[in-house]
Amino acid sequence: MSLPEPVIPTSWPKFITAGASFKVDRRFSQYSGSPDWVLSVLFGGAAVKTITGTPQITPDGNVYHIALAPADTQPLNPGGGASLAYTVVERLTAASTGEVYDVNVEKIMISPNIALAEAGDYLTPEEKILAQLQTTLAARISGGAVESYSIAGRSITKISTPQLQEMIGQYKWKVYQQRNPGRPGVPGTFSFPPSDTTQLYPWPFRGRG
Repeated sequence: MSLPEPVIPTSWPKFITAGASFKVDRRFSQYSGSPDWVLSVLFGGAAVKTITGTPQITPDGNVYHIALAPADTQPLNPGGGASLAYTVVERLTAASTGEVYDVNVEKIMISPNIALAEAGDYLTPEEKILAQLQTTLAARISGGAVESYSIAGRSITKISTPQLQEMIGQYKWKVYQQRNPGRPGVPGTFSFPPSDTTQLYPWPFRGRG
């Protein structure tokens, strides 16, 4: 069974996905009639892109059918796990007189193309730091080598174990908030034993009352 054609929106969405097709119908009734107006769509952000004319923009009376192909959207966010903020300007140019008017400005986010992502691309900075902190703590407890890198400008090798434990608790709470937006919760404090011989993992968690 074939799927029905999706309804084409008449306004810009908050998000567009790089590498995906996108359609929107735009109407500017105050600019109908003569002269003939040519619509351009300008994207400004991490990249700059201008779209004018067919096949991306097809005029139909005072309606402009905008159809972006994957090749049009992919360069706006070519890789990585972060969405990128863009300003979208709709510009009308009078073909006969050369008059130019910016008739609308939008703020949108361009999400990355997950098909091109690599491992770790979709982790937030806080998730990456938490993994580094946990790896460092595990290496210290087992007596293994601690990789040298910096967190917030501080060398990980110079952070004391109690500070490391406290930072793990802080970043666990930050990651929890990111993964559960709007969900109420109370940050907790983590109680670590003085050494790995006093108690086996997992260490107890004590919530703040």
